[in-house]
Amino acid sequence: HNGINVAAAPMVDQWRITDHFTMSTSAEVISTNWERNDSTGYVKIGTGMSESSGVFTFPQTGIYLIKLFGTSYGASGDTNIMTLRIQTRKSGGDYADSAQVSEAAHTTNAYGSMATDLVFDVEDTSGDNIRITAYSAASGRKILGSSTAQRTGITFIRLGDT
Repeated sequence: HNGINVAAAPMVDQWRITDHFTMSTSAEVISTNWERNDSTGYVKIGTGMSESSGVFTFPQTGIYLIKLFGTSYGASGDTNIMTLRIQTRKSGGDYADSAQVSEAAHTTNAYGSMATDLVFDVEDTSGDNIRITAYSAASGRKILGSSTAQRTGITFIRLGDT
């Protein structure tokens, strides 16, 4: 590999949802409309992530910083909490809530933003995965997507070896 230490190679990738996600009152995986950032000027470093039905798979072992950002939208004047979570699993086991952020829409047609970070140790590239869930205290709330800008998305940064 031309003297490059592949095991310690950097990896940066960024994904987003291309369409709005309407939340239910129970946590649901955001399983559709994911795309890698394809805006002018974006470039990933390394192999990058893969995604299937909302489950993200890592290209190599290592310690990763996962940054989740969401744009929320409230449809009515009631104050209702909206929550995003990063769920992780190890070795193909059950998913667990590993990071959570909540926001409340206080007025009709209110926009909000949510962000949380998680450091995750990937030791098994086939069985260590993450996914994003969302729910709201009431119906009609949305997490907003876009095919041209990062309105709701995830950034993955490999920090170093596991």
